[in-house]
Amino acid sequence: MWFCPRCGHDASAAGTCPRDGEVLARVSQHDLIGRELGEYKVLASLGGGSFGSVYRAVHLRSGMLAAIKLLHRPIEDAESKRVLIEARAAAMLDHPNVVKVYDLAVSSDRRPYIVMQLLDGKPLSQLLATRMEVPTAIAIINDVLAALAIAHPRGVIHRDLKPDNIFVTKGRAMIVDFGLAKLIADPQSPSLTATGEALGTPHYMAPEQVRGELADGRADLYAVGCVLFEMLAGRPPFEGSATFAIFDAHLHQPPPSIMALRPDVPAAVAAAIAHALAKDPGARVASAGTMQRELTTARVTKRRWPLVLAVSLVLVAVIAVGAVVAVLDSASGGGSGSSGPALVKKSKLQIPPLLPDEPALDPNMESTIEMIARNIEQGHYKRSDVVALRCSMDELYARPPIGLPAKMRAYARRVVKLLQDAHPDIDPAVDCKTAPVKAPPATARRIAAPEPQVDELPLDENIELAIATLHEQLDLGRLSWQAAQAMHCDFDRQDRDAIAAQGSVPRLTRSMHRRLGILIEAYHPGVTTARCR
Repeated sequence: MWFCPRCGHDASAAGTCPRDGEVLARVSQHDLIGRELGEYKVLASLGGGSFGSVYRAVHLRSGMLAAIKLLHRPIEDAESKRVLIEARAAAMLDHPNVVKVYDLAVSSDRRPYIVMQLLDGKPLSQLLATRMEVPTAIAIINDVLAALAIAHPRGVIHRDLKPDNIFVTKGRAMIVDFGLAKLIADPQSPSLTATGEALGTPHYMAPEQVRGELADGRADLYAVGCVLFEMLAGRPPFEGSATFAIFDAHLHQPPPSIMALRPDVPAAVAAAIAHALAKDPGARVASAGTMQRELTTARVTKRRWPLVLAVSLVLVAVIAVGAVVAVLDSASGGGSGSSGPALVKKSKLQIPPLLPDEPALDPNMESTIEMIARNIEQGHYKRSDVVALRCSMDELYARPPIGLPAKMRAYARRVVKLLQDAHPDIDPAVDCKTAPVKAPPATARRIAAPEPQVDELPLDENIELAIATLHEQLDLGRLSWQAAQAMHCDFDRQDRDAIAAQGSVPRLTRSMHRRLGILIEAYHPGVTTARCR
């Protein structure tokens, strides 16, 4: 017998598949390749380990591709019922950072198998050939923690978190094999296999797992600390020539200092790792959400000048995002925005070149300048919007002791020159004094700042400052209805592009867009995404 390794079509002779042209493969006589397992046909091997094998498979009726993990060892009927109930609880987790589980069953030879989402990417273990940059490592770990923050309150504990069980795909990390540690447990003990080895993977096991005690979510957080340590240091925190040497290190040796091995790791990251690797579960970080907050605090301990760049780019984006403003202007039928004449449309607006002593700018700086020039040329700006930008930038750059590096100074000069050329009648010395020079305190503003939701990741300091800056501009009346609508449409377009490209909107982006959207719609009730499409 022959079959198509792409779609599963059966054939009686060698050749190519009539459906997709794939070269047919012979049904294996030694394993499951080409054979049916429940409602699925196994197409190819994807690898395996000591506990089970993973296959690519296709659903016989729907044609949906999936991954199947088939355990090597059969289990007793009573245990099968118990662990499958537990695995079904794991399958109920619906989260973008948890691999979807489609089916759970037992094969004809009494081996349990799990049918899962087929992922396009790599396990984290394949990305650890070199030490990771701190922001990259924290982004991956925050995705893992986001999944655990949903699972742990529901009583679902992974128990075997390790780089092999963290899959990096399309810009995000996903946990696989939730509940598998229980599924492979021996009926005689919740934490020991039949060979007497402690359940889990030695390098990532919490001390209570090594001792054979009942483990809760804090054991998963210990494993997260071990994984993050390895991502940054290039090796696990505890090593040994034999399994029991590693176990002894987990039980009795203090974790090495990550900063001694990697001096560029911020102290706050080192503290978060140490907190996760506490021997006593009672002294360990209490929840995934708490560890997320500790790492988020660590992420903002960077050079200060990128914060200035981030805020200035947001201030420019408040005015410059809307190539749709001209259409929206004519279709608005009102709103609070028309506070001045539109800028004169120019057919050929020259972008100010770099001076001989100025450094080349980063791509995001150059693209922002080009976006401003394009929108000026198309006549999309209101005079009030340009005044707001000029005043905000002048105020920001005048704040001591924040200085401007050469790139930022060159960027600022070219943006200001564009605005001057487009509307030479604006005089910051005069126009900035005609509006309030200071926003009311946050507690006195007309509309309160939206609070983060419980399931949202904390935003870093740059983004929080950008949200506060937009709130200030809205409260001062410096952001026109047209610019607000254009910004809202840009958020909508970014979200739709992200969904089309990777299936979902990144969590940080979704959180930022939600909070900015609430502010925009509160100050400009006529703004809506319905005008964007």
